[in-house]
Amino acid sequence: QSIQPSEIAKFGMMLYMCAFMSRKHAVMRDFKRGMLPMLLIVGVICGLIMLQPNMSMAVIVGLMGYALLFVGGADVKQLLLLGVVLIALFFLLAWIEPYRLARLTTFTDPWNDGMDGLGSGYQLIQSYYALGSGGLFGLGLNNSRQKLLYMTYGESDFIFSILGEELGFVGITVVMLLFGLLFWRCYRIIMRQTELRDRLTAFGLTVILAMGAVMNLAVVMGVAPPKGVPMPLMSYGGSNLMATMLCVGLLMNFSRTATGKEGSIWKESS
Repeated sequence: QSIQPSEIAKFGMMLYMCAFMSRKHAVMRDFKRGMLPMLLIVGVICGLIMLQPNMSMAVIVGLMGYALLFVGGADVKQLLLLGVVLIALFFLLAWIEPYRLARLTTFTDPWNDGMDGLGSGYQLIQSYYALGSGGLFGLGLNNSRQKLLYMTYGESDFIFSILGEELGFVGITVVMLLFGLLFWRCYRIIMRQTELRDRLTAFGLTVILAMGAVMNLAVVMGVAPPKGVPMPLMSYGGSNLMATMLCVGLLMNFSRTATGKEGSIWKESS
């Protein structure tokens, strides 16, 4: 299986940004010396990903960078202005490519290009069928019908739909609660770090995991446009699985070495 460079790039970007913001924390509110160097790094990585082309991953990497800038001490007013610019850029990039615009409109009505459900909304429609047919307790493990050549990427991007069909509403609720427990534990790890660099890095690792889980859930439930976002710790292997295991391993190490009491992520700047 081929390696996805974007998985390595977003991990490296996170480590670099955390190291930079911990060293230059005193000047992060200064646009030229603080935010601009970070924006250049994020912009170059997102630009290269767009050349693949892979707009969905570029959006995810951009959101990761935005979250890191927020906790890294960047000026809130500058971040709000940046958010407006990024939203406008997002819709511009979607508008200039018909297939991107189709994705934005398809998820609101996946049957809009044909009532047979075989158009651009096919994946989302099959996801609805899988989640709906699961009922309260599901069809049972390995009894999914949608994974029998109906649901594409049922082993990776849409594995949560298959899970909902086999385990039902109760099963996916348990899985979501387990993810909530994981991220609560990540929060405890973040707040117990005594060094700002470690705290930011632990936050960045958590963002990688949380963003993957949230975006995957949003896609399979039709809340967000279809994107190729695997579910952390569940989707079939590859570059994303290696990146996920690396994040979990580093977070476990941060948990083992944490010595401080829980406090604010901005504690070091005061």
